[in-house]
Amino acid sequence: MRILRDESGQATILVALFLGIVFLGCAALVVDAGMLYREKTMVQTAADAAAIAVSAQYSSNPNINTHTVALSAAEQQWGIASSGTNVVQVVVTPKNTANSDFLVTVTQPTRTYFLGAFRSQFNSVTIGASGEAAKPTVTACAVALSPTGIAAGSYPLSGDSGTGGIMAGNTGYPSPQINVTGCGVCANSAIIGFANGTGISTNQGANAGGGFTGTVTATGGKTTTGGCSNPYASLTLPSGYTSTGCSTVPWPNGGNGGQALVLPANPAGPPYCNFNDQQAASVTLSGGTYLFSGTFTLNYAQVTSSAGTTLIFLPGSNLNGGSSGTYGFANGMNMQISAPTAGAYAGVAIWDDSGTSSSPDTMTFNGGSTSTINGAIYAPYTNISDGNGSGVASVNGSVIAWTISVGGSGGLNIDDTSGGSGSTTSTVALVN
Repeated sequence: MRILRDESGQATILVALFLGIVFLGCAALVVDAGMLYREKTMVQTAADAAAIAVSAQYSSNPNINTHTVALSAAEQQWGIASSGTNVVQVVVTPKNTANSDFLVTVTQPTRTYFLGAFRSQFNSVTIGASGEAAKPTVTACAVALSPTGIAAGSYPLSGDSGTGGIMAGNTGYPSPQINVTGCGVCANSAIIGFANGTGISTNQGANAGGGFTGTVTATGGKTTTGGCSNPYASLTLPSGYTSTGCSTVPWPNGGNGGQALVLPANPAGPPYCNFNDQQAASVTLSGGTYLFSGTFTLNYAQVTSSAGTTLIFLPGSNLNGGSSGTYGFANGMNMQISAPTAGAYAGVAIWDDSGTSSSPDTMTFNGGSTSTINGAIYAPYTNISDGNGSGVASVNGSVIAWTISVGGSGGLNIDDTSGGSGSTTSTVALVN
C-alpha cells in the first residue's frame, strides 16, 4: 500500500506535461509564423504588381477603372485568392495623377493552422501590404548641355545679338517654333524665342533687331538653371565596332537615281563611309544599329525603318549642311524611323558622337526636309539646326544636344505625352 501512496515523481510528470504543451505551442507558433511570412511576401508582390499596372495603364489612358486594373493584376499573382471565402481586397489611392502616381493596398485573410487552438480570433489573420508606383517626373526632354550657348548669328539664325542654348528666330520668315509637349525645356544657357521683332525672350533678355519672330513653348516649363542632365551619358559604341575600313553600300543598280535601297545594319565591323542617298526614291532601314562616318547626306529620299533602328555617327562624321544643304538631312528628305525598344540603344533613334565640348559638331535638317522620329535624338556635343525654309522635325521622345536652334520657316515639335522611347522620362517604377 505504501507504493500506491508514494507521490514521489509526480512533479516530474507535471513538468514534462507542461513542457510538452509549451513545446507544442512554440512549434505551432513557428509553423504559423513561417506561413504568415510567406503570405506577407505574396501579398506584397501582389500590391507592387497592382501599383505598377495601374500607374502604367493610367499614364496612357486616364479613363481606366483603376480598381479593376489593380484587382486583376493582384489576382494574377501566385498565392492570391480570387474566389472563395478569403478573397483578396484592393484599395487604390491616387497620390499624384499628373505623374501617374498611385498607392495600392492589398489585403487577404489567411487561415492559420495552430494559433486558433489557443484563441479563436486567431483562426484567421488578415495580411496587408501596400505598393506605390509612378512615372517619374522629368525636368525636360528638350535639353541643351552647352554652358554658353551658340552665337545667334550663325546658321540658321542671322543678324541678332543674342546667344542661347535653345533658340527660335530668324529674319524674313514666318515664326519658327520649338514646341515641347508633355515635358519641359532645359538649357545650361539661355532659352530664346523672339517675338514680333521686340527681342522678347522666354527666359533671358536679348537685344534683337526688328524682323525677328519665333517662339519656344513647353507644357512642362522652361529652366536655365545650368543643371541639365544627360540621360544617355553611359552609352558606348558596339563591341564589334571598328574604325578602319568601310562597309559597302549595297546599291541594287550601281548607284543610279530613283532606286529602292534596303540598307542592312552593320554593328560589327566598319561603318558606312560618306553615305549619300544619291537621290534614291526610297531608303529602307532593315532595323538594328547603323554606323556611319565621314560625310552623310539624305536628299529627297523617303527614309523608313522596318524595325527598331539606331543611327550612330562616329567621331569625324559631317552632318552639317549649312545654308547650302549639302550634307545632313537635306532638301526634300522625308524620314520616318523608330528606335528599338530593347537592347543597349533602346529608345535612341539617332546618336551623333562626332563632336566634343571644345569642338561641337553641327547637324542640320534643311529646307523642305520633314521627319518623324519615334525615339531620342542624342547629340551631346552637336548643335542641332532645324530649318532653312520650311523644314519640320517631329520627335516623339527627347532631343539632347549641345544646342538646339530653329530658323527659316522651320519647326521642331517634341512630344513626350506618351513617354515614348528615347525620352528622358523613365518607365513606370515602384516608389521607394
